[in-house]
Order: sequence, then C-alpha cells, then structure tokens
Amino acid sequence: MFLCKHVITGIRNIRILKIFYSLYAIEILLLVAIYALYGQNRALQTNSIDPPEIADISKEKSFKHNVPFGQNFKYPLEIDMLQLSRDIHSNNTRENVKIINPHPFSYTMLPKRKCNLKVRGNWTIIIIVKSDIRNEERRQVIRNTWGNTSNISDVSVVFMLGVEDMPLSAEETKYEDIIQENFIDDYRNNTLKTIMGFNWAVKHCKTANYLFFVDDDYFVNVASLMTLPNRCKNNHNVYLGSITSNAIPYRDKDSKWYISWEDYPYDKWPPYIMGGAYLVSMKTARQFQIIFPYVKPIHMDDVFLGIVSHKLNIRPIGVPSFYSGRKKGHKITALVKTSGGEVLETEGIHH
Repeated sequence: MFLCKHVITGIRNIRILKIFYSLYAIEILLLVAIYALYGQNRALQTNSIDPPEIADISKEKSFKHNVPFGQNFKYPLEIDMLQLSRDIHSNNTRENVKIINPHPFSYTMLPKRKCNLKVRGNWTIIIIVKSDIRNEERRQVIRNTWGNTSNISDVSVVFMLGVEDMPLSAEETKYEDIIQENFIDDYRNNTLKTIMGFNWAVKHCKTANYLFFVDDDYFVNVASLMTLPNRCKNNHNVYLGSITSNAIPYRDKDSKWYISWEDYPYDKWPPYIMGGAYLVSMKTARQFQIIFPYVKPIHMDDVFLGIVSHKLNIRPIGVPSFYSGRKKGHKITALVKTSGGEVLETEGIHH
C-alpha cells in the first residue's frame, strides 16, 4: 500500500510538472511572439513615425520648399521690367499691367532748396540719409560735421523719416532738410522709406547725377565720395556698394529678417548691395522708381533693391571691403566709416 501511494504521488507530480512545463513553454512562445511583433513595430516607427534627425528635416524642407535660385527665377510681376520702364519713361501707357506695390502715402515734410545744385566738377550728388525719427541727435551730428555742405554747391544732404508721436516741426523749420511721409517709422517699413527717397529724388532733383543712400550711423568722406563715379566703367547704370551674394533667406520666425516659404520659395537671394551705404546713378534710380509699383514688396530694403535690379538686368557693382574694419596705418581718405570708427573702404571696384 505504501508503495502504491508513492507511485500515485509520483505520477501526479509528473503530470503537474508536464502541465508546468507546458505553461512555461507557452509563456516563452508568447514572449517571443510579442518581442517579434514589438521589434517589427519599432522598425516601422523608426522609419515612419519617430521624429527624423535634423539633417533629415533639412533635406525634407529643401526637397519640399527650396527652389534653386537661377535662370528660372520668377518673382511677381512676371513681365519684362526693362521694357516696362522704357515704355513708362516714354509715356507709353501699359494699362494691362497691374500695380501690386502701391505707395499710398502723403508727404508731411519736404526739404527746400536741396535740389538747387551747381556742377563744380563732373557731377552732382544728393546724399539721402536713412534716419529713425528718434535719432535727432545723430542728425544734428551729421549737420555739424560731414553733412555741412553750405559751401559746397554740387552736394546736398537730406534725411528721410517716417512718423511717430513726437514733434519735429522745430527741426524741420530750422534746417528744411527732412523728407517725411505718413507711414510709421519702423524697421519693417524701411522699404517704404527707401521708395519714398527714390520717389522724391527722381521727381524733385532731376538735375542730380547720383544719389548716395547712407544710414545715420555712418561718417561720410564727401571728398572721396565725389571721386567714386570716376572708378566706374559705366557711369550710367550704377548700383554700387558692398555686394552680398548667395545669401540664404532666414526661415526662423523669430528673426527680423524672416521670410516665409510662400512669400519667397527660393534657396538664395539675388545679389544685392548692403543697405548701409550705396550709390546709384540717376538713370538707375529712375528705372528703379518706375518699376517699384510692379514688384512684390519685401520689408528688407536692400534685398528688395537686389530683386528690382535683377529684374532690370542691372548688375550690382562690388566695392571690396566696403564695410571692413580699418587697416593699420590706413589714412582717413576712404569713403565712409561707422560711428564706431571702422573705415568703409572703396578701393578696387569690381564690375
């Protein structure tokens, strides 16, 4: 009897072990299946759902958005701008051409007697200073230093401003050298300010040979400026300064230079002259001014002028080191320098 009990107990233990091992085997199989399925899902997630690497994002955006800048450059309006400027200049109407960049602003201040220039040498120049309305102190420094042209008959200096809630009447009455229209004086309105300057000069200063645009934080060597056109092979189609080539548009929405893909789909800007200081001939200024209304605006004024010149087939003239720091032993005979003392050289003009 004792032996039978042990046999029965042994059989039961064997059955229990079989059941245990069967369950264990099933558990292992389930784990293997789950692991395999999980691994497959991870592979799918890595390929299609997980955030891609930064390089992949750049490639995707480049593929999706970036249109290479080149011969197929298209920017509104898509018409022959050179022919349009000739037609309008010749009083040939183009009623079928739509204005897409109107300038619906009125002058609130105009300079007096600033276009009464007399030629002493080879040409006359209007210096148009882009100034913030709040920078009265800078304007006064310019009037007291390099901008004092009271004894020079072939150069005059004016300031272009927007409006703000602050009085200007005393400054304007005393100096009569301010161009102002009724748009807000703000960085994002620099293109409006530039268009205003061109409009005023082309309309009121037709006898001027050149326009020199400069920011109010620069010092201008007027004597050197008057020799600058001598270095140009072609004195008519002049758009001269420090060239920026292959510049990449900013896509960061927090940048003040931001431009959306929708507004500008190309990977680079056309070559343009940096906006701090540049020289244009009156012929170029007239062509620019004529087609401004037909070119889609951009708030960056120097980039906007680069697009305009590109559409007119006017090639910017490069002045190497126009914005560079001073050289050792360099004499102050260069064209302009910043308020910080950096000389902006004009040696070696390239076409």
